Amino acid sequence: MAGQAARKKSINEDLREIEKLDDVIGADPMKLWEGYLEQSLMWRALTLLALPTTILSICLAVFTFLMADTRIEIPAAPEPGFYKLEDIPDKMFIGRAKRVLSMIASYQPDTAENQFKDVRKFLWQPALSKFQLEYLNKELGIIKDTARSQMFYVSNDKTEIHRFDEYVEVKMLGRRKKLLREQLSKMDQVEWTIRMTTVPPNVHNFYGIVVHSLNMKVIDRTRKKKKGIFG
Repeated sequence: MAGQAARKKSINEDLREIEKLDDVIGADPMKLWEGYLEQSLMWRALTLLALPTTILSICLAVFTFLMADTRIEIPAAPEPGFYKLEDIPDKMFIGRAKRVLSMIASYQPDTAENQFKDVRKFLWQPALSKFQLEYLNKELGIIKDTARSQMFYVSNDKTEIHRFDEYVEVKMLGRRKKLLREQLSKMDQVEWTIRMTTVPPNVHNFYGIVVHSLNMKVIDRTRKKKKGIFG
């Protein structure tokens, strides 16, 4: 009798433990298994549907890669035409200003005449006629008579460019030295202001950038003196 009572008590304790486990899990194990079975069937169906599509896409990609004919067509360079100010980048105007100044502000007695004649290709009225009068007719004679040389060093970090409706203005600050025979002058601080616009281009001027105004300002340490050259 005592053994039967002990086994009955043990069975009751096991049942209570099972009830506690059910409370913790919150669901019947068979129901959980049925839920997992439904999800596994759903993923299996999706895999069966996606597999043929994936294989077909891979085959199509390989076929396209093997049959493709790659051609890179580079358009021809545009023919020279009239360029508007806003169509030309800043570096083109700065480059043109540097080129003009390199021929005007840096010279030797033997090269000054050729440089002054070449720079006329980039000048436009009213700067052209004033340059002809001031430089080719007057300044060139003084340079040859006195054997004067001049060097101009541009400060690139102080170059400024400003755009307006009808012209582009470039300001360049630099240092200038003159050599009169064997005498070297002091170093001057000089600021050039170059105003440019565009005209129909030609073989010498692809973008049609021309200078229609040039001004120079000599800057001293104690005072400032403005000296207009032409324009």
